[in-house]
This record gives sequence, structure tokens and C-alpha cells, in this order.
Amino acid sequence: EGTWEWMVGLYYADEEAGAESALLANPGNIDVTTRSSKSFYKEKALFGNVTYYITPDLDVTLGSRFSRNKMTLNEVATSDIFPTGVPFQNPIKESVDTYSAAIRYRPSDDLSLYFRAASGYRPAFAASSSAIGAGFPDRVDADTLWSYEVGAKGNLVDGRLSYDVALWYLDWDDFQTLLSPAPFVFGTANATGGISAQGIEASFTLTPLDGLSIVTGATYTESTLNEDDPLLNGLGGQQLPKVPEWTASSRLSYAFVVGSDINTSLNLGIRYEDSSRSAYTDGQAYVPNVSPPVGTYDTAYNVPTEAYTAVDASVGFTKEAWTASLYATNLFNKEVMTNLKGLYSTANGASIQATPIKPRTYGLR
Repeated sequence: EGTWEWMVGLYYADEEAGAESALLANPGNIDVTTRSSKSFYKEKALFGNVTYYITPDLDVTLGSRFSRNKMTLNEVATSDIFPTGVPFQNPIKESVDTYSAAIRYRPSDDLSLYFRAASGYRPAFAASSSAIGAGFPDRVDADTLWSYEVGAKGNLVDGRLSYDVALWYLDWDDFQTLLSPAPFVFGTANATGGISAQGIEASFTLTPLDGLSIVTGATYTESTLNEDDPLLNGLGGQQLPKVPEWTASSRLSYAFVVGSDINTSLNLGIRYEDSSRSAYTDGQAYVPNVSPPVGTYDTAYNVPTEAYTAVDASVGFTKEAWTASLYATNLFNKEVMTNLKGLYSTANGASIQATPIKPRTYGLR
């Protein structure tokens, strides 16, 4: 009771990444055009947290992190044929501070309750010359969020049932995303409307018999645009693309010994994913040579995915240093498309791109 714990630390990152493309002509190895870009990122941060134990079963933690970041983008173009202009350089700096607070209460050895609030961010980065030329800002600012979570962890039935349940909410501002200010003009920038998301996550582990375990998890997520955003071609209240409301899974495992020394396990799993939208839409579909290029139109349209359930199974054997496993994924060969994307094009009109889930697969490993 009355005990303090604290931690202070320093963080430093120095990263470099680059890309280069070249078009050469032969004979003579003529440089038609070569373009290279390099980005340099440096981050310095001071972080720390302090925990105070009000009682052995009740404690409060406060934390903070102070970051100073610098990013520079360099672009160089060369050519033996065409004028290339001067090299492009775009340096940016930012300071971002984050904070957290948490309280935990353990009323018994089998139950822990907690609440946590924390802020976070993704660093700003410099825009490319092509993005600036298309009308985008010279930098993409850091996006920030505050998240809040309340939960409970514990055990029941003499430890045969354990659970972890949490309710959460987050408020996401200036999020970095792909925007389209005009038909067929795309670039990464900060959306202005923001996102609100809330949900529940739960996991349970049941061991009714020695060697038998059932692990089940489920997540509900409601994530929506806060307001209409013309650059996203989205309307307030729309669910984020590719974020299903419900996902769930359950896995049954039974371990036993065959003979005197062959450890065997039987596993059966089931997974579920709810349908989700593929794109924001505001009802203004842009079709080349049909819709007049006035205002902001949707060059992509929403194609909802289909909810699906898939079953997996396996049996494994272990003897000393040897291990073998027979497995089957998507046991009933469920056929469903994911990663759907609806597009408008001059040649094909409306088209859909999609990726099927992995078909039924058997194997030995």
C-alpha cells in the first residue's frame, strides 16, 4: 500500500528508404529517363510512466511520450534525352505528444477490472512532387486518436473457464488516407471529418476435461465517418470500408497420448466474418464519356462482401523430436469473394475486382 513504480526511457530512430525506376534504350545504354526517390526519417522521444498502488488491489498509472520527428523526401530525375529540371527536396518537422491513464482493481484472485485512456498518432510525412503537382498539400500531417477501454479478466469454475471482455471507443482525427479531389486524381492526404469507432471484444477459454480445450473469440466493431467528406466521396455515418461489424472464431482441441509416447492432438476450428462495404459512396457515380466532369464523383463504387463461415481441421502427432500434422483448411470448400473493389472504366463500364478465400486445401506438414 502506498507503493510507487516508475519508468523513464529514451527512444531514437534513424530510417532510410528509397526506390528507383529507369527506362534505358539500346544500343548504347541510353538513359531515356531515370527517377529515384529517398526518404529519411528521424525520431527522438522521451517517455515515461508512473504507477501508484493505492492498495495492493487498486493502482493508477499515468504515462506520456514526447516525440520530435523529422522527415525529408529527396527526388532526382536524369535523362540523356529530356530536360529533367532541378532535384526536388521536401523536408518537414513535427512535434507530437501522447498521454495515457489507467486504473486497475482486483477484487479477488479470479477477477481483474480496468479502465484505460490513451492517445496515439501516426507520423507526418512529406508529399511527393507528383502529389504536389496534382494539387495536394506539401505534407501529410500526423493523424491522432484517443482511445478508451474498460474491461474485465477473470476465471470461473475453479479456473476451467477464463474470460477477457472489453468495451472500447476511439475518436480518430485527421486520418491519413487516399483522397480523390477530382475524377482519376488520387493522393494521400488528411481527411477532415474524422472517424468514430466503438465495439466489444471477448475471448473465452473452456477446459471441461483434462486435455480438452475450447477457445472462442468474437469482436463487434462499429466504425463510421463523422460527417460527409467530399474528398472521400463518403457520407457521414457510413461504415469504414473493409471493416466487418462481426468476426468470430472458435477452436476445439483435444490432446491425448497414443500408446506410451505418441502425443496426439485433434483440432477443429470454425471462423466467421460478417459482410463489409468495399468503398465509400455518395451517390455520384462518375462514368467517363457519360457523366460530365463537374464536381467530385465516385470512380469506385460499393460492392458489399458476403458474410461467410469456414471450417478447418487438423490432427497432429509428436514423438520425441518428430512432429507430423494432417490438416484441411476450408473443409467444406466455401466459395466466397473478399477484397472486393468496384470500378468504373471507359472500356468496361462497371467492373469488379475480387479475391476468393483460399479453397479447400489438404496437406501434410
